[in-house]
Amino acid sequence: MLKEVSAGGGASRFDFSPFRDRSNTPQGWREAHAAFWEQYESPRFEDGANVRWQESTGLAPQDSRFTLIVPIHNEQRFLPDALGALMFSDLPSDVNVNIVLATNACSDRSGAIVDGFMRGVGSVEEVPFDDALRTKLDDKGLDTTFKRATVGNITIMHVNTTTPGKANAMNLGNALAIESGHAIAMSVDANNFLEPEALRNMFGEAHKTIVDNPDGTAVVTGNDKHVMPPSMAHRIKKIIKRNSEGVGVAGESKLNGWFNAWDTGFVAEIGGIPQVASEDYALGVAIRRAGRSFHCASGATVWGYEANSVKERISLYARAVRGRLQMLEQDPSAELETLIREDAEYMRPLKERVKGLYERAVQNKKRAPFLAIKFLMYERGIQKGRKDFERDPQNHSWESVGSTK
Repeated sequence: MLKEVSAGGGASRFDFSPFRDRSNTPQGWREAHAAFWEQYESPRFEDGANVRWQESTGLAPQDSRFTLIVPIHNEQRFLPDALGALMFSDLPSDVNVNIVLATNACSDRSGAIVDGFMRGVGSVEEVPFDDALRTKLDDKGLDTTFKRATVGNITIMHVNTTTPGKANAMNLGNALAIESGHAIAMSVDANNFLEPEALRNMFGEAHKTIVDNPDGTAVVTGNDKHVMPPSMAHRIKKIIKRNSEGVGVAGESKLNGWFNAWDTGFVAEIGGIPQVASEDYALGVAIRRAGRSFHCASGATVWGYEANSVKERISLYARAVRGRLQMLEQDPSAELETLIREDAEYMRPLKERVKGLYERAVQNKKRAPFLAIKFLMYERGIQKGRKDFERDPQNHSWESVGSTK
C-alpha cells in the first residue's frame, strides 16, 4: 500500500525497510501474516489486490471510501510494529482512504516515530488547517498545521493535539471523515496489529450493514485475539480466569475498543465518541440507548497483548471504574446508573458485590479461593478507580501496559 519499488518482472512492491522489524508483534500475527502473503507471491500482486478487494467488498477500489484513525498516546514501544502491520495490509492504492495518525498529549517519541513513518511513505508536506475546518474539529489543543503524504488515492495525515484522550482523537478523525464525505470511519489502537485482510473485511462488513443495506448497525467491531507471553504469570492468570467466571462483570455487552468501524453520521448525532476513560463501553451504551446495534466482523482480525501482572490488571479494572464514574458525572440519570449496574457487578454497592461472591462460592466450593482472589483484585481496582476519579475527573487517558513482553 505504500512507497512502491521495482521488484522486477512487472511486480509492484513497497519499501518496508524502515519498519520491517516486527519483533514486538505476537507470534500468532506473524504466522497469519506469513500464511496470507505466501499465497500471493506473483508478478500480478497489485492487480490481485484490486481483485481481492472487489470480490470481498462488492465495490471497486476506486469506489471505496473511508477514514482510518490511529489514536496515539505515548506508544513508542509498539508503534513502529503497529505501523508496520498496517503497511502489510491488503489495501490497494486505488482505495480512497484517509489514514489519520493522531498523536495526543504525547511526552515520548511517538510523534518522531510517526514523522519517520511519513518520510518512508514518500514526499511529506506541511499543510495549514483552514479556519473553517479548525472550527468544525473543535479542539483548542490542535496544532495549526498537519503533515500529509499520499500514495495513489491513499492520504496519510499526521495530526497532533495537546488535548489528551483517545475519544478526542477519534472525534477529530470522525470530523475529518465527514469533511471528506466518508460514511464510514474506523479506528485501530496504536499497540494492536491488524492482519492483512482486516481492513478489507471490516470495510466490506461495515459498508454492507451501514451503507448498502442499513440494518440498524452503528458500529462493527473487530475480532480481537488476546495473547500473553508464556510465563508463570500467564499460567496463573489462566487458572484464576478459568475458575472465577462471573466476578466483576454481569450482563455487559462487549464492544471491542481495539478495532472498530462506525457510522460517521451516527457518531456526529450523539455528540461524538463519549470522552471518558472507557470510551468503547460508553459508545456501546450510547448505541443501545439509541436503539441501534453493533456486531463483530469475524474476518477483521486484530492482535494485541494482555496485561500479565497483577498490578496492571488492577489498573485496567480501575480504568473501567473511572470511566463509568465519568459517564455518571456527565449523565447522572437513574436510567444510566441502572444500566451500568446491570452490566457491571463492580459498580454495585459493596453489599451486593459480597452477596454475589458468596452465592458463586457456595455453588462451587472448589472455586472459592480463585473467586476470592479475583474479587479482591476487583476491590482494589474499585478503590483505585474511585481515587483516580476524585483526583482528576477529566482524565480520559491511561498508563501504557508495560508487562506484555
